[in-house]
Amino acid sequence: MRHKNLRSYSALLLLFLAGFCGFNLISDWKEGRTAEQAFSEISAQYHELKAESREDGSTEKPGSSAKRAVESLMIQNEDMFGWIDVEGTGIEYPVMFTPDDPEYYLRRDFSREYSMSGTPFLDGRTSEKTDNYIVYGHNMKNGSMFSKLTRYSEKAYLMEHPGITFITGSGEIKYQVIAAFYLNMDMDRNDFTWFNYLSLEDEAVFTEFTEKIAEASLHPLQEEPVHGDRFITLVTCSYHDYDGRFVVIGRETENEL
Repeated sequence: MRHKNLRSYSALLLLFLAGFCGFNLISDWKEGRTAEQAFSEISAQYHELKAESREDGSTEKPGSSAKRAVESLMIQNEDMFGWIDVEGTGIEYPVMFTPDDPEYYLRRDFSREYSMSGTPFLDGRTSEKTDNYIVYGHNMKNGSMFSKLTRYSEKAYLMEHPGITFITGSGEIKYQVIAAFYLNMDMDRNDFTWFNYLSLEDEAVFTEFTEKIAEASLHPLQEEPVHGDRFITLVTCSYHDYDGRFVVIGRETENEL
């Protein structure tokens, strides 16, 4: 009788755990859908503002309509630094900047409400002297946020989606993806602190940075950097390692600042 009761209890426990996990999966899925809907609305608003700027004849150069759209969104949230568009990938989001609390948007949406998806954010150490914008975003299991960055592990995907556009309140910057790699945050197992290369004015530092990305990259560098080049580094979690990251680096090709 005792064994029978124990088996019944175990069965009920397993049923409860299965139901609980199932509830969590459904809950996460719903939350992800809600977050994506909110970002879709912001994206639609951005493109509407951009189109309106073109139509009213107030733009003087190619990137100015995008700049005006970003400025309009900045009125809604002063923490917004810019707008990222990894062309053709579906990665198109506002980028936030809160230097006093760098990870403020790790679990907050554009409206500052709690969200598992968070909002992409700029490294808190960014300054006017920054030569390498570092932007962090989540790798969500529903395929949203920066999850598609990991597709750059495929050479064909990189060749098909080489462009990144970053629009700030100062103007539009275009980049070409030159490298993509897996690393981790454990410095006992990784001697490339890619997250510490924000200023590249010193030629020795620049050379070290470019040599390191060439060594780490899954593909040969698509373009050989030269001292004075500026970059953007996009970072997301990677599940290849308990502390894994996937990093995509773009080299600046056009600047409308």
